[in-house]
Amino acid sequence: TGTNSGQISINALTGSTVAINKAISAGSGANVALFTTGTGAISVAKDAKITAGASVTLNSAATGVINIASGADITAGNDVIDVSSGGTLSLGANITTTAGNILFNSLAINLTGAVSLKSQGDINLNKVNGAENLTMETTGPITLASVGQTIPLNTVTVNNSSGLNSFNFSAANVVLADTTGSIRFINTVITNTLTTATKAYNLEFSGTTVLSGAPV
Repeated sequence: TGTNSGQISINALTGSTVAINKAISAGSGANVALFTTGTGAISVAKDAKITAGASVTLNSAATGVINIASGADITAGNDVIDVSSGGTLSLGANITTTAGNILFNSLAINLTGAVSLKSQGDINLNKVNGAENLTMETTGPITLASVGQTIPLNTVTVNNSSGLNSFNFSAANVVLADTTGSIRFINTVITNTLTTATKAYNLEFSGTTVLSGAPV
């Protein structure tokens, strides 16, 4: 636990596992960073919440693993971002930024529980798999590069955004509660239900599209 204006850094060296069993709190203007080197791994236990006045950064080597259990929610004043060269993030916790982005441009995310992402900027997800629920809410745009291509998601909900672009998407259910602008899906499989709302957004599908359940 810290209240400094610097950085709290945790680094798992190759061949080692670092277990975080208690909450981490960095004060106003402070950052939290989780790093893995080589085959190193970091495991954040249930309810070991991570809070940063500034940003939270995840940096995993291509063979590294970061496991954040359900209840170990991340809250940041600014961005939650990965600057990895690959690696895997097993995620069961919620992530909230009060004035920043949620950017996972490299890490492959395996959902291990229902996850909520709330941002005041962009939400970018590179690769997401797991038969769990994913809820997203932001004042900015959402970009999904690859969702459910190995293990389809259960229910994906968009509560708000300024527009969504999705490429290669597979889930059982999709709920589009609200957004502004356009929601665009390219190469999409929705096996059960697509639920829309009477809101000021456009909905577009292109590429290979399979909608097995009737839109409601």
